[in-house]
Amino acid sequence: MGGGDVAMDCASTAKLLGAKNVTVLYRRTPEEMPAYKDEVCYVRDLGVHFDFTFTPDEFVGKDGKLTAVKGKGFYSEENYIQLKADTAIFAIGQVAEDTKKIADLKISLDGKNVIQADDETYETNLPNVFAVGDVVNGGDTVVEAVAEGKVVAKTVDKYLTSLRKEGVK
Repeated sequence: MGGGDVAMDCASTAKLLGAKNVTVLYRRTPEEMPAYKDEVCYVRDLGVHFDFTFTPDEFVGKDGKLTAVKGKGFYSEENYIQLKADTAIFAIGQVAEDTKKIADLKISLDGKNVIQADDETYETNLPNVFAVGDVVNGGDTVVEAVAEGKVVAKTVDKYLTSLRKEGVK
């Protein structure tokens, strides 16, 4: 979810790692996407699908696993979309989300309202939920967020590899 370069990186990486169907959900029109146009073309050439003018509204799950993402129209809330999904990646915004909005998820926040995560793995108090960047460090540098992202990517890869070895789908 998102229309910037990070969203394009996430989509292309998912596709290159073998995801059969990858969809970018973006709230505005193609012309309003902030991603570099050559990145968008590259992602399209990989076979990634785009759905424009929708914003995520609800995540549907069964037995603790994501099964679908519902979106509502950004310009007209009367428009709806539902996409089958087993994974959702948020790649939206340049400013950290107000963590008070996600506190309903029972995620632990510190006194500065940033998400508490393990210093080494970046796992939160919620099992298998990881957080890095401004929502954890309160707003540091891009370099710091990228470094944290690399660490958490290795942690998530190790976690997903262990699931594959156990035969979990």
